[in-house]
Amino acid sequence: MAVLMALIFPVSACARPAPDGGAQGSAATRQASAANSTGRASIASGGGPGMGLTLRQFEQRREQRVMAADNDNDGKVNRAEFMAAMTGGKGNPAKRFAHLDRNSDGFINRQEIDAAATRRFGKLDADGDGRVSKQERRGGAYAVSGRTVDDDAG
Repeated sequence: MAVLMALIFPVSACARPAPDGGAQGSAATRQASAANSTGRASIASGGGPGMGLTLRQFEQRREQRVMAADNDNDGKVNRAEFMAAMTGGKGNPAKRFAHLDRNSDGFINRQEIDAAATRRFGKLDADGDGRVSKQERRGGAYAVSGRTVDDDAG
C-alpha cells in the first residue's frame, strides 16, 4: 500500500492546478513542449549552432537515399537501379556510382555507403565537434564545387 501511495502521490501533486487557476502553468507547459519539438526538428535537420547531424544520422540519411533505389529488394543497388533513380540529382550519376562502388563489383551495398558517408562527414565537420550543421554541409558543397558563398550572393 505504501508503494502504491508513493507512486500515486507525485502524480497527484503534479496534477493539481496552479493557484491562479492553472492558466500560467498550462502556458508554460505549452511553451516547453513547443521548445522541445522545435529542438528535435533543428537537430534532425542539422540546424542551429551546436546542432547538426551525428555521423550515424548522416550515414542513415545517405543509406536511405541510395537504398531507395533498390527495386528488387536484394539489399544492394546495381548500376541500372542507381542510374534510374539518380538521374535528377547533382553531378554525373555514372561517376557517383563508380565512386560509391569501391570494390567494383557492380553493386553498392550499405557498407560502401557508410564508408563514403564517413569520408564525407570527416570533410564536412569543419569544427570537429562530431556533428555536421547545415552551414557545414553548405560550406562543403561550395568547397567541392570550387565556388564560394559570395559567388552565389551576388
